[in-house]
Amino acid sequence: EEGEEGEGEWVEGWRLHVSSRSNTGYKGVYAHPSGRYEASRNDTRGGRRKVYIGLFETAVEAAVAYAKAVGKAEEEGEEEEEGE
Repeated sequence: EEGEEGEGEWVEGWRLHVSSRSNTGYKGVYAHPSGRYEASRNDTRGGRRKVYIGLFETAVEAAVAYAKAVGKAEEEGEEEEEGE
């Protein structure tokens, strides 16, 4: 559907990936049972495995970490997988 995912605000020089499909509002960011926020992304190079980025105190911190990880992966020639 149109408008479900896109680019959002800039934080710390990184454009956050927003998603209406995520309960946190950010692509790649999930509420963790500990009350913190987990960031992860899909690695499409060697099969479809999930790459753990880390746990963060806020959803925005996790979204920034996700944006950095996706940016680095794109620089290395890895494409971001849709539907994450």
